[in-house]
Order: sequence, then C-alpha cells, then structure tokens
Amino acid sequence: MEAAILAPAVVLLVLFVTLVGRIQSAQGVVDAAARAGARAATISVRQDPETAKQQAEDAMNAVLKDGGVSCAPLTVGDPTFRLDGPDGLQTVEVTIGCDVPVGDLLLLNGGWGHKHLASGFVSVVDRYREQPGRAAP
Repeated sequence: MEAAILAPAVVLLVLFVTLVGRIQSAQGVVDAAARAGARAATISVRQDPETAKQQAEDAMNAVLKDGGVSCAPLTVGDPTFRLDGPDGLQTVEVTIGCDVPVGDLLLLNGGWGHKHLASGFVSVVDRYREQPGRAAP
C-alpha cells in the first residue's frame, strides 16, 4: 500500500533531479560553445568580420554537436568587435542562444516544451598573432 503511494513521488523526484542535471550539463556545453566561437572569431577578425562570424558559428556548431546538444533553433548574435578596450586591447564578444527540447534532456521523445539556454563570452584579439600575408607587429 505504502509503495503504491510513494512510487510515483519517487519517480517524479528522480525525473526532476535528472532534468536539473541535464540542464546544467547542456548549459555547460552552450558556455563552451560561446568560448569556442569567441576564440575562433578573434583568430580571423583581422581578415574580415564576415569570415569571423562564420568561423564563430562553425566552432559553436562543432562544440554543440560534440556535446550532444541539439538546438532548435540556434541563435548566434553578430560578434561585437571592440577596438578601444582598456590598455588598447581589442576584444570580440560572441553571444549564443539555444532552445533545447526538454524531452531530449530527459532522454524521452515527445512534446515536453523547450528550455532556452543562452551564453556569451569575450575574447581578446591576440595582437601578436601572425596574419596570412602580413608580418607580425
């Protein structure tokens, strides 16, 4: 009798704990994607801003794929280039938004809704990195 009453509550508790853990794990992957995107953009920003954006998107998609996070849709903000940072530092800021199906987080199929995960990262442009066709300063 008591097991019949407690079993559903225990199952719901386990599902809730699993969901919270999977959300944290997916957020970590989204954070890693933002870091990778910012770093990729800083490497190619001196060539062309459009190339930098494409490199950032490619790096973010690769990290999300490796982390097993499926975004529907993936929202990548335009990289923000700041050329007048403190001490003359040039920076690139990248933002990412991702709607993860909750059913995927619980390893279940079905329409359980979506959880929006967002992250951003700022990376400093390496002023001493060599550019193709140019000598280092």
